[in-house]
Amino acid sequence: MKLVLVNLLLLLVPSFQLLNTERTSANNELYSSKSELDSFVVQQMRASSIPGLSIAVIKNSTISYTNALGIKNIDDKDQVNAGTIFEAASLSKPVFAYTVFQLEKEGLIDLDKPLFEYLPYPDIENDERYKLITARMVLSHRSGFPNWRRKNPLIIMFTPGSRFSYSGEGYMYLQKVIEKISQKPLAELVKERVFEPLKMANSYFAWEEAIENNMASGYSRKGSPKRKFKPERAWAAGSLHTTASDYAKFVIALMDNDYILSKMTQSESEIKGYDEQLSWGNGLGLQNSSTNLSFWHWGSNDGYKSFVIGYPKQKKALIYFTNSDNGLDILDDLACEILGKDNRHAFDWLKEKYKYPLVGQCP
Repeated sequence: MKLVLVNLLLLLVPSFQLLNTERTSANNELYSSKSELDSFVVQQMRASSIPGLSIAVIKNSTISYTNALGIKNIDDKDQVNAGTIFEAASLSKPVFAYTVFQLEKEGLIDLDKPLFEYLPYPDIENDERYKLITARMVLSHRSGFPNWRRKNPLIIMFTPGSRFSYSGEGYMYLQKVIEKISQKPLAELVKERVFEPLKMANSYFAWEEAIENNMASGYSRKGSPKRKFKPERAWAAGSLHTTASDYAKFVIALMDNDYILSKMTQSESEIKGYDEQLSWGNGLGLQNSSTNLSFWHWGSNDGYKSFVIGYPKQKKALIYFTNSDNGLDILDDLACEILGKDNRHAFDWLKEKYKYPLVGQCP
């Protein structure tokens, strides 16, 4: 199956001349021409057997490069285009956090007020420690909840606020609170506050029929099709469906909003083993070096992998979505070649914690 997938890619992805390893831009950041960057991205897709990809690069708060490459469905060989929609998975979380901080700025929610004072949570009422949980703890993954309860009862694994542990469950509780405060379902709230103002016309937090014909099908590492996630209602932790160009509009808005950017990039949770180089803010992972700060997040649903990394000081960022479980394998090389060599502690953490291969050769 993998061989068949590679052959399809060779036929269906445009045949650009492949690059050598020498960079063409003087600042080690961006290629000097669109065709060169097209060629490099195609090379990476072929090497990792990725059927389809949607990518955007931001420079100086402007989308300087965007493209849609490959195929969205192996069976009918439909090609990915600018409007092809991908599952964003956990790249939903920064968009949700951005919405929360809009409400916080308006005085509608206090990030340090226990959530149970807004809305009790019957799923965990047997453990009084849940009354310690605040919105800030949820956004920075210190709620004490597991990532997902699966079919088990919800539990608290440690005293809320005491340490970092990535949790989608926390976001779902905060979603319930936000929906109560706003008196709107999350999909409607985000559409009103984010998608419509930013003209993100191909973005949805809950399934709509308009997604069906534009949706990329997801595939396993060996090229087997995966079931599409069709959420009837929004999941703050992972139901966003979008394109790279749409998500780039959100990233630009975030980097240009000094108030919300400062809140989301405020370091809240230390990541064990990384000193101050890697931490978690409110809705975003953070990387720190002596001269630079970047924010990042990854998305991982069955058949779909995605990533965003942004440098607020330089107003530059990389966003990409794929319809393959191989999608993060190319992250190391893409980030290195497009944004330049910088601290990449997030990549090391993903390799260590989630065992993503990230097979790139960037030193």
